[in-house]
Amino acid sequence: MLLNNALPLSSILQTRGIPINLTCVFCYRDSETLDHLFRDCSFVRSIWNSTTIGSSCPRRHDISFPEEFVDLALGFRSAKNWEGLVHLVTFWWAIWLACNHKIFRQAVLSPALVLLFMQDWFDRSFTAQEFRSLMHSTLNNRLLRSRRKVVSCCLTGSSTLSFNICLVFDGACRVQDCTAGAGLSVGLRAASRRGYRKLLIYTDCMPLFSLLKNGGDGDIQSLWLLQDIRSVIQNFDSCELRKVPRQWIAPAHWLATQARQRRFLFWSF
Repeated sequence: MLLNNALPLSSILQTRGIPINLTCVFCYRDSETLDHLFRDCSFVRSIWNSTTIGSSCPRRHDISFPEEFVDLALGFRSAKNWEGLVHLVTFWWAIWLACNHKIFRQAVLSPALVLLFMQDWFDRSFTAQEFRSLMHSTLNNRLLRSRRKVVSCCLTGSSTLSFNICLVFDGACRVQDCTAGAGLSVGLRAASRRGYRKLLIYTDCMPLFSLLKNGGDGDIQSLWLLQDIRSVIQNFDSCELRKVPRQWIAPAHWLATQARQRRFLFWSF
């Protein structure tokens, strides 16, 4: 808003036909323009000179305030002085807050109050940055833990990252009557008919891992299904079954539902 001349300053509001007093609420002498409010006002200038950033950054009057703002911000950025950049932004934010407090709340302003606004927002900024860093670190730790806990089952050949095709199927429904295993059998036969030899399979059905590793619970339906799956698997050079990661469950259900309803038969990603 500041760089686009969109702040509702008195001078800008007047040009839009709004009758308003143009006098600066800080010094009561000059008109409230962008350059005056944030740089030329004696009240603002005295506060600027009392800050650490003000002593190291002399003001420029040969250019407009927006140009000066961009010049200072880019200087801090190129020097990677992030603390100085935050000081810069929070100072002018504090000036704007003080101006609005004066207009709408008839607050009694002092340089100390403006500096208090500035310090408050400076502290908020660094608290937000620390929280962001903490969340980023926590997310990375969770991702690392999830990667360590990948559930997989190599059905034939050796585990490899080079696969011809990836199958995603929904096996959550009616595991007790082997619906999940039947879905796997159909997918395996379809992949085999199309000539794929290195297959990666994702499912959300944990009992399927038990069926393939331990042979099921001994009932005849499970045994027939297991034999059928193992016979088809022999057609592949490598075939690996993996549990869908938690963050994939919703997209995997959507993909399986779309395919089941014949809305598409092939999905590339």
